[in-house]
Amino acid sequence: MTQSVTGFLMNIIPTTIVGAFADGDILQCCSSRCCSAFRWRWSATRARPVLNFLQALTTPIFKLVSVLMKAAPIGAFGAMAFTIGKYGIGAVINLAMLVGTFYVTSLLFVFVVLGAVCRYNGFSILSLIRYIKEELLLVLGTSSLKPPCPR
Repeated sequence: MTQSVTGFLMNIIPTTIVGAFADGDILQCCSSRCCSAFRWRWSATRARPVLNFLQALTTPIFKLVSVLMKAAPIGAFGAMAFTIGKYGIGAVINLAMLVGTFYVTSLLFVFVVLGAVCRYNGFSILSLIRYIKEELLLVLGTSSLKPPCPR
C-alpha cells in the first residue's frame, strides 16, 4: 500500500489522545506526548503541580523496574531450566545458534557497512565505537531479541 506525503503528515496527528494509545500507533503517541511536553514547558509555573505529581508517580515505578531488573536473571534461569528439563538441551542449542547468528550478522553490519560509511567520511569505526562504548554497553545489556507484537 502506497501512502502520500499528505496522508503521512495527517496520520501524525491523532484523532484523540486516548485513541493514539489504544490503536498502538507509535508515531501518534510520540507526537501527542511531544505536544504535551511543549505545552507544559511553555506554561512552566502553572504546570509545576502536574510535573511534581508525575515525578512523584514515576519514582515508585522506576523502583519497581529496578527490582524486576535484579530479579530477571532468576526468571531467565528458571525458564532455561524448564526448557532443558522438558525439551532437552537441543532446544537451547537451537536458541543459542539463533542468538549467535543475530550477533554475527550485527557485527558484520557494523564493521562492513558502517565501517565503509565511516571510512568514506574520514574516520575509523573503531574510534567511533570507543567514543560511544558506554552507550553501546547499556543498549546491549538492556535489549532483548523479542520481536514486536503484530497488529
